[in-house]
Amino acid sequence: MNKITTLILSFLLLGTGYYSSAQNVGISEDGSVPDNSAMLDVKSTSKGLLIPRMSQEQRLGISNPAKGLLVFQIDETIGFYYNQGTESSPDWQQLGAPQPLTGDVTTSPSAVATIANSAVTTPKIADNAVTMNKLGTSSGTASSTTFLRGDGVWATPVAQNSYNVLVALNTVEQVIVPAATFYPPSKLNFNEYNNIYTTIGSFDGTTFKPNAAGTYLITVSTVSSIPSFGGGNVAVRPGISVNGSVICWGVGNYSADYPDIYATGGVTTVCSLNKSDSVTIMGINSTMLSFAKLSTDGTTRLTITKIP
Repeated sequence: MNKITTLILSFLLLGTGYYSSAQNVGISEDGSVPDNSAMLDVKSTSKGLLIPRMSQEQRLGISNPAKGLLVFQIDETIGFYYNQGTESSPDWQQLGAPQPLTGDVTTSPSAVATIANSAVTTPKIADNAVTMNKLGTSSGTASSTTFLRGDGVWATPVAQNSYNVLVALNTVEQVIVPAATFYPPSKLNFNEYNNIYTTIGSFDGTTFKPNAAGTYLITVSTVSSIPSFGGGNVAVRPGISVNGSVICWGVGNYSADYPDIYATGGVTTVCSLNKSDSVTIMGINSTMLSFAKLSTDGTTRLTITKIP
């Protein structure tokens, strides 16, 4: 039988380079020497290597399969299988099959990955790991001035107070002369404001100009005290002027409910304004002799709201 096998092998190797030594074996089309790191080196540019092919039942029926044994299964889940277990306890694995994961991410045999609830936290995301082009968006453009909304739209943030409100405060001392001096009403100044956050119009500290015609709610509050050079309990009565004419005057309050060295005033009105109108706030000292000093702690203030 050995002689017949040797004869058949000799015929098969005719025309094929065959090299054998005590260290390794090489089979090639050009007779090249096998690589020193391989026990068997098969070299070809037109043919492949066929390893044993069998059914799943036949693979599982192999007795005491060696660790690393490789076969090709031809039915059920077709593919290469190798034994990563031991002869007594085989553990067949398919080459290239999805490997199961445990922990924050798990995978199914069909390679479907599932991320556990609350698994993706900031410490687990590497810096710069998520780039803008990986975020799904429906419209808009990502930039330094936009943000991504929950519906996938890149939008420009709405600035503070851009919801149609202007708030201005007074923090600089203003003294209002008494009415007995026959001075006209004083134009009040509100030096702390920010036009960047105002979309309803422009303001320069004394004059407000609306960006569009509409209905506006205007509220003025004043708090005043006696100047350092003396006088009595003095209130500043505010008024609202449109295009140089006062459309309404407020009231002054000398109530003892407020500290006796202070007095208050206020006015609120709703009016229609055109884009070309100018609004200023006037103040009058209704006393005959005493001067009034407006507060500088933000309690003297102006609020203008555009009503939708």
